[in-house]
Amino acid sequence: EAKKTFFTEGKLSALRELALREIAGRVDEDVQEHSDKGIARPWAANDRVMICISPTRPSMRLIRRGWRIAQRMHAEVIAVTVEDRPLNEKERKILQDDFSLANRLGIETVTLKGTIGPELIKYARENNITHVVIGHSDRTRIQEVMQGSIISSLTRELRTIDILVVAADLED
Repeated sequence: EAKKTFFTEGKLSALRELALREIAGRVDEDVQEHSDKGIARPWAANDRVMICISPTRPSMRLIRRGWRIAQRMHAEVIAVTVEDRPLNEKERKILQDDFSLANRLGIETVTLKGTIGPELIKYARENNITHVVIGHSDRTRIQEVMQGSIISSLTRELRTIDILVVAADLED
């Protein structure tokens, strides 16, 4: 009688899913160990979501959206910002608030230094990112012509990675 009630279809499905996640994690570790042998694109044994946050405006909506996507996919999630210049007090406060939310949601945060587009591309490639979540750019058309479009750079260079451009908040 106990065997009939213990091995229900729901419990067996849950056990199967746990086993598959464990196997995917081990495969992912093996792929990482062998990545020095010229693997040119991410192998999606485990999904990884990179949320690109900016110090120029709050990224709360972006962080929540990336977190929800990662939760649905049972994926790892990382919030990344790139400092391309010294930040002013307002920008430091915005990043502090964004990092605080990320930490409350259990999201790892990473700060890179350098040119925004190339640093994001390099990080995504080196860390086997499978999904990028980014907000619309604040750059004007003239700035995009002079400095280039970050979103265009990402879509051009990261062809094997899904990129989601999240709409700006209504108050922006």
